[in-house]
Amino acid sequence: MPKTQSSPRRLGLALVLTSLTVLACADEAPRADGDMRTQWLAERDTVGDTLVVRTVSGSVWGDGVRVVEEQRLGQLQGPAEYSWGQIAALAVDDSLSLLVLDELAPALLVYDVDGVYVRTIGQEGGGPGEYNGPDGGLAVLPDGRVLLRDPSTERINVYSIAGASLDEWPIRGGFSTSIRLFTDTASNAYQFVWDFQANGRRSLVRYSSAGEPGDTLFVPVDYDAPTLTAQVEGRMRTMRVPFTPQFQWSFSPLGYYVGGTSDRYAVHLYRSDAPVLRIESRAPQVAVSNAERRNERDLMIWLMRTVQPGWDWDGPSIPKDKPTFSDIVVDQDGRIWVQLHVTGEQIPADELIRDADDERRPVREFREAVVYDVFEPDGQFLGRLHMPKGFQSSPTPFIRADRIWGVVTGEFDVQYVVRLRIESGLADGARTNR
Repeated sequence: MPKTQSSPRRLGLALVLTSLTVLACADEAPRADGDMRTQWLAERDTVGDTLVVRTVSGSVWGDGVRVVEEQRLGQLQGPAEYSWGQIAALAVDDSLSLLVLDELAPALLVYDVDGVYVRTIGQEGGGPGEYNGPDGGLAVLPDGRVLLRDPSTERINVYSIAGASLDEWPIRGGFSTSIRLFTDTASNAYQFVWDFQANGRRSLVRYSSAGEPGDTLFVPVDYDAPTLTAQVEGRMRTMRVPFTPQFQWSFSPLGYYVGGTSDRYAVHLYRSDAPVLRIESRAPQVAVSNAERRNERDLMIWLMRTVQPGWDWDGPSIPKDKPTFSDIVVDQDGRIWVQLHVTGEQIPADELIRDADDERRPVREFREAVVYDVFEPDGQFLGRLHMPKGFQSSPTPFIRADRIWGVVTGEFDVQYVVRLRIESGLADGARTNR
């Protein structure tokens, strides 16, 4: 049986409101040397029906916040249970048992809190509890049931953590996506739907805890990103112009969308039972180097010409500056993780991934480190976290309290699953989960 461990305490400090509509959150007392860098200061405002919390300076966690690796799973060579083909999704239950979906096997594997392989849930096939092509849809309901989306069999499989097949929820099949299968605190699940007959309008379908489909919740997109299109008879490819702003979104376990257009640092919480809350902050503007722009252009042209030979650039140019952020993740406690765009670093020549079957195909020559700004759902800015080298933002990390489970790519493109712990920079070395 998997070992149990109490869930780490939630991060954050109390919110204090001053009479000047300035919010402050800091240590219990200033440090003796007068250093106030750990103090979080923000402005509060109301714009129409929207509440605004705007960070002015500082953060709750302080300048020295960091992540520390406390567990790593994976091997270059060894048992199949620790050598995955392609990790598509991660999830963790209340006992801190880890679920890893290897979409190439395909297999849904379970590991205990110590990282020891326990079992594989289900198997490949079309029978009850089996799957043929599971995608990024993996989740654990508050009652412990495990959900696995399998578009190829047009259903969501429902299991116990012990591996028993409990139920099947029919879904519209055939459309595979890396977008998460969202859940909320009321044990509802939310299945992503892309309606191609309605101009590609995106939405989530809410499923009750019994698997009954209910409301359709449309993604509150307020911006159309510029795109390029290649088309020949019977084939078409449409792609966003690299580094142009777009509407990024996620769904909170508290039951609402979180999203914002990345041309400015503003993230909206579209709360159903309260006014919209807009979180505003600042981040340095990041330039796109000429070399990185050329590389992105070469990659785009090559991809388009696989559909339309002779295709040439027929739309807006790649911007000279990157958007403010590239993704939004909402963790299991409702905190908002805004992934910032940062300066691209050139990948060393011996690490470039080349197509062995087509040497003419351009390779991606730049990468960005993963950096998150973390906010409480009331707008408090907790701090900025720099993820370790090789950390991947896809599949979506699983985050609860002061623990982060994510995928790190190492030498020879080996995938590892790491568990990280957040340690704050509060005075006297205080831990975030005190």
